[in-house]
Amino acid sequence: MVKLERKNYRATFDKTDDVGRILNALRLQTGKSIELEKTLLFIDEIQESPQAIQTLRFFYEDFPELHVVAAGSLLEFALGKVGSFPLGRVD
Repeated sequence: MVKLERKNYRATFDKTDDVGRILNALRLQTGKSIELEKTLLFIDEIQESPQAIQTLRFFYEDFPELHVVAAGSLLEFALGKVGSFPLGRVD
């Protein structure tokens, strides 16, 4: 689980939209492997990073075999700050 309340995880998403780089950084930060088709990446408190919300699109496009869940208790308030929401790619 990646909690974007933590600055180090949030900074990972805020620095780049390159999903490969994000996944490599998360591997280093968590010390856990990320295996396509086997890993469920749970991004919690995603409203802390509008960039992370937009990056969900690239997770879908670049790594469709990676299972990703994003949640946030205040997500509905953050959607107004997001430049473009990845419609059609995020349920």
